[in-house]
Amino acid sequence: MERKARTPELKALDVTGVIFCGGMSRRMGQDKALLEVEGQTLLQKANVLLEPHVSRVVLSTGPTPRYEKMGLPCVLDPEADMGPIGGLFAALTACETPWILALACDLPRLSEEAVLELLGARREGDKAVLFGSPQDPEPLFALYHHGLLPIVDAAIRSGHRRMTSALGATDRSSDQAMNHAVRWLPITDDNKGPFSNVNRPEDWREYQHGCKAATSDGEEHR
Repeated sequence: MERKARTPELKALDVTGVIFCGGMSRRMGQDKALLEVEGQTLLQKANVLLEPHVSRVVLSTGPTPRYEKMGLPCVLDPEADMGPIGGLFAALTACETPWILALACDLPRLSEEAVLELLGARREGDKAVLFGSPQDPEPLFALYHHGLLPIVDAAIRSGHRRMTSALGATDRSSDQAMNHAVRWLPITDDNKGPFSNVNRPEDWREYQHGCKAATSDGEEHR
């Protein structure tokens, strides 16, 4: 039986971490990237999660620089009002590594285990690796290869503003995304919790309550 060649390990030098934090936080009513939990902002928490696994971390802040106090470089959308796909275009254009690891700042429940699972799932020929499915994708925690840039550019020129437009994931009637070598990782009842974002004040209160409960449980078992 012919043995398949092992996919080379994706090294940190091959990956740039990109924190997506260019939104206006309208539903939250305040800048959610700067919300604090346990002495860290959500932006700092995202940076700490990515930093050990990438060559460097940059911020996707929309058309203008933001969060200068973080001391991290910004990759800027070429124009205003491009939507999330503008951030993906900017990151793929500016970053010199073959891959970017995209992470939205409003996904604070994600763990290092999820990052390692994503990095370990990449196979030769993949252009993107993300959780979910073409019908229900999670594009803001994903691996994107530089080779996807022409497809992203074409999607923008066609007037699309969603990141999933570059994956074919907006076409719910077909599996068009597989034409672009997208690897989908399943979200199950066991692992879907970490993908809950904090868009609204009630989401933030729920997340804070969970953090306090986890801290209390830890103290009780000491």
